[in-house]
Amino acid sequence: KLLSIILVVMCSTFALGQDFDQVDSKHCDCENAMYTEDATFKPMQMPKGFGRKLEIKGHRIQNKYFPTREHNTLWVRFRFLTDTEFEFTLSPSVGSDDFDFTIWKVNGDNYCDSIRNGALPVRSNLARRNPENGSVTGLKKGAGQDFAKAGPNPTFSNSISVKAGEEYIMLLDAPYGAQGGFSTDFVYDRKAPEPVVIPEPIVVEKPT
Repeated sequence: KLLSIILVVMCSTFALGQDFDQVDSKHCDCENAMYTEDATFKPMQMPKGFGRKLEIKGHRIQNKYFPTREHNTLWVRFRFLTDTEFEFTLSPSVGSDDFDFTIWKVNGDNYCDSIRNGALPVRSNLARRNPENGSVTGLKKGAGQDFAKAGPNPTFSNSISVKAGEEYIMLLDAPYGAQGGFSTDFVYDRKAPEPVVIPEPIVVEKPT
């Protein structure tokens, strides 16, 4: 037990010593979500608090779609450039940190208002942290469920089949704050494959 405690302390100390991008607090609100078309992020530190607006609040802990309210949040919006299968893994640098997520498809210009008014997401995972596997979470093929409510549930939800031009927005929430940072690995096709050009056959004219 003493050795386990020492290892946990050493890992936490190492994680706290890493460099993480500090996220601008404006991204704690839906209307100012971080935007990306290639989902390339450096390891980052979770912001503290929920920004100027509380988009998510008043939900029962038994629901499988939303956190009960926003605690420490980051909003990220994605646009996909080709038809693909969207998977991602979020890995906390401190295995005891807890990260939940909810993902909506963006429909129209007033999607943040729709979210505030209770629009249902397409994916979520609110499962209890699992320090034994580093508390990793995310989307992957064949996970077995689209949504996972709070408690001892699987920490991965099913991947999403997306179409070119579609946009999605994700709420990341750290209900207890985060001692360390986190890294993300987004797995999907960034662009459509190059078209295969078949050369036309060369026609050799016979002399008359």
